[in-house]
Amino acid sequence: MVPFKKYNVLLRHLQLPPDKHFKFNTMKKSLFGFIMICVIFISCKKEHSTHTDPAQTSHKVSFNVGFSQQTVDFNTGILKVNGIKTNTTVTALADKISVLYYAVYDSVGKTVHIIKQLSTASGFGTYTDILKPGKYTVVVAGGQTFFSLGADSHYGVPTSSLSTDVMSYYAADGIGNPFNKDTYYKKMLITVTNSDSNQSFVLDRVESQLIVTIKDAIPSNVKTILITSATAQPDRVLINTGAPLLSAGRTTTYLVVTDTVKSTDVGTTNFQLKTLFLSSQPFTLNILASDSLSPGTAGANYVAAKTVTVTGAPNTQTILSGNLFGGGGGGNGLNVKIDTAWNSTTIVKTFP
Repeated sequence: MVPFKKYNVLLRHLQLPPDKHFKFNTMKKSLFGFIMICVIFISCKKEHSTHTDPAQTSHKVSFNVGFSQQTVDFNTGILKVNGIKTNTTVTALADKISVLYYAVYDSVGKTVHIIKQLSTASGFGTYTDILKPGKYTVVVAGGQTFFSLGADSHYGVPTSSLSTDVMSYYAADGIGNPFNKDTYYKKMLITVTNSDSNQSFVLDRVESQLIVTIKDAIPSNVKTILITSATAQPDRVLINTGAPLLSAGRTTTYLVVTDTVKSTDVGTTNFQLKTLFLSSQPFTLNILASDSLSPGTAGANYVAAKTVTVTGAPNTQTILSGNLFGGGGGGNGLNVKIDTAWNSTTIVKTFP
């Protein structure tokens, strides 16, 4: 601000003399005074404009994404009925997922932005964001081809928000798929302060693996063995809660796995089928053997069938094993084991 006395002095330069005494020299003084006032006020305004509010200054937040040491490869990990199993091999992120999302929401759940990374990009698994100080919810999720994170537009929710955004697999034709591909997820609350920071995310697998082992010998008239769910399976995950979701009336996401029995498989034991599934609620599963390469079509017969109730949980293996064809070696029941792989507790159930 301009001091009061100095302000009066400058004003005196602008005082105009009576008309009869007006002189050129007086005009110069008045003009000089006017210029000085403009310079001082501009200087004060410039000084004020350089002031910054720390609460409005954005800072770098670096995200680093990896896996827990407890995440084993479902396809190659060796099962243990009782005992703790860990994977001591460091797994590269791009070896497990091909697309990664970073979703940032403010303190009231409004979307700040959603960033997508492909495994082919340099720096995959790391991301530096620019955020103002405050509290945020950050969701990091990764999956395979057709994996997406964002507004649930397929079910009439076009606007993104923390409470409604979902993870899903939608093919190019717009048809939703069950979560039969390896998918990982983590939600964290972070606080951005008046300095740069680093955040590390350890992703957790969201689906369970189903392993069905047929212990008795496969008859020569069996051409295919398949497993199907009796009800549709969830095709989305709410990112705010991590809960699986199946919309009302959805009927296209049945769990179906079909394997062809080769001539070399006839007479062998421990024939195995594997798949991933999302539901953590109990559901009915059918294990079927058909005499046709096209089961379910006209003229095809099911020569053996079992119906079991299955319950899964994220990052666990659900193991079904038993006799399908009535052979020896363990009775006609199917043993169901929930192998958490990192917990010694095993749930076993025998079905008639």
